[in-house]
Amino acid sequence: MIPSRETELDQVHDIEGDYLDRKIMEIQLVVLQAETVITSTKIVQAMNWSEMTISLMHDRAVRAILLH
Repeated sequence: MIPSRETELDQVHDIEGDYLDRKIMEIQLVVLQAETVITSTKIVQAMNWSEMTISLMHDRAVRAILLH
């Protein structure tokens, strides 16, 4: 059986569609990974800020300045 031109075009379209779907998924994964890195960085910065603030509050000299 000889495939019709229409069947060949459908197969090409299917392959192209699969390729595009895969590319979209790869891009979505990269975006999610970037968002995760940004969120993690913000969390670490917030934790560092919190630790630094607590450390400063426990420092007698800083406390004396803030209280006077």
